Amino acid sequence: MIQKAILERFLISEFYTLGRMVLSDSSGVTVFKCYTLELPYKGNKKQISCIPANEYQVVLHASPRFGVVYKIQNVDNRSEILIHKGNYINDTKGCILVGRMFTVNNTGNVATVLQSTPAFTSLMDLGYKMFNLKIVDVCR
Repeated sequence: MIQKAILERFLISEFYTLGRMVLSDSSGVTVFKCYTLELPYKGNKKQISCIPANEYQVVLHASPRFGVVYKIQNVDNRSEILIHKGNYINDTKGCILVGRMFTVNNTGNVATVLQSTPAFTSLMDLGYKMFNLKIVDVCR
């Protein structure tokens, strides 16, 4: 049985998208939790938008830039959408960044994810070759 993850986008702004991702094993037991940082939604445009809320298959992928990461499959009109480490919105061109914590500045126009490397390492240490990811926009 394939593992499942849900990414609930809970803070969507014109500058960024923050979410919470939970991955469960084949028995439904939670094995991983993190926060996510993505670009804002801008019509699914390459390198300036997060991907649409939907269900996707995620597979291990050898990226020339990031090494072994997860790649999100079958995104309409997009390719090379990865889950990788990074802290700032400038670290993503449409990919999903993971971290153990997040911050938002006082004016609300800058968000970061923190402890990205430990979060990413924990995700990779699970050893899953693939999993299903459901992305849900909790608020708009």
